Amino acid sequence: MTLAQPPAALDQPYTYDTEVAGIQWLAANRIGTNPVEADLVANLRLQAFGNTNSAILGIFPRTIQKKSYVYLDSANVSGIAYYGYQNNVVTYNYPLAFLNTHKNLIYNDGGSEIYR
Repeated sequence: MTLAQPPAALDQPYTYDTEVAGIQWLAANRIGTNPVEADLVANLRLQAFGNTNSAILGIFPRTIQKKSYVYLDSANVSGIAYYGYQNNVVTYNYPLAFLNTHKNLIYNDGGSEIYR
C-alpha cells in the first residue's frame, strides 16, 4: 500500500452506515423509473445495498439528466468523485455547485445525499 495516497483513496473501500441508509431510503422512496446517477464507487454501493444500478457512471454537469436522482456517498459529499477510464480510477472534483443550483436536495443524513 502506498502511504502517500490521498485520504479519500484510503477510505474508498469502506461503506458507512449513513451511505447504506441513504440507499435504502432511495429504494423505498424512488418514484417511477427515473434513472439514478452516481459515480463509479457510489454505483457499487447502490448495487450492493439497494439493488439499483446507475445509468451513468460519471457525474458531469453535461450528462446529469433533468428527471434523474443523483446519489452521493460520503466521498462525493466531501467533493470527491471517481470515474473509470481505461482500467484506471480517476479522481475529480464532484460538481456540488451544479447540483445545488440545478437539482433539489431531497435527502441528507450527514453522510449521503440524494438530489432530484
